[in-house]
Amino acid sequence: MYDVYLAGAMSGRKLEDVLIERSIAKALLDKVGLTYYDPAADEDLNTVSTDGSINNSFDKKRMEWYVKKDLKAVSSSQCVLNLTGDIMSDGCAWEMAFAVYHRQIPVYLIAPQRILGIKMGFTNILVDGMFTTIEEAIQFLISKKVSEQV
Repeated sequence: MYDVYLAGAMSGRKLEDVLIERSIAKALLDKVGLTYYDPAADEDLNTVSTDGSINNSFDKKRMEWYVKKDLKAVSSSQCVLNLTGDIMSDGCAWEMAFAVYHRQIPVYLIAPQRILGIKMGFTNILVDGMFTTIEEAIQFLISKKVSEQV
């Protein structure tokens, strides 16, 4: 069981940006002792040049594998933390919906634009919490985990 499933838009974004944001999140989660699943860790991103963008032209068999492994990981997690709540993706939307409606686990976003009201949609209303930074989100997750143990 994982404490956190690390969701976040990847397709169409620069590989370097995706890897940096995920490495920061994982380092901070490691530092505070929270376990996580990072779906990017086993998606062959090493085949993309570091200055290139991650494309989404997968064949159906590969996409089915992504969906199965990612939803299995959401099923084994206590919450979903979307690192790119201001940049919605097809995968993130389905992972969040699966978490909320199938698993009934909380979904949190790093989404400064949504917090400011610059971006507004169903997501702003239906998630359990939004944060400006990953550090802020992790502090919340720590306090939530501690309060559940009391």
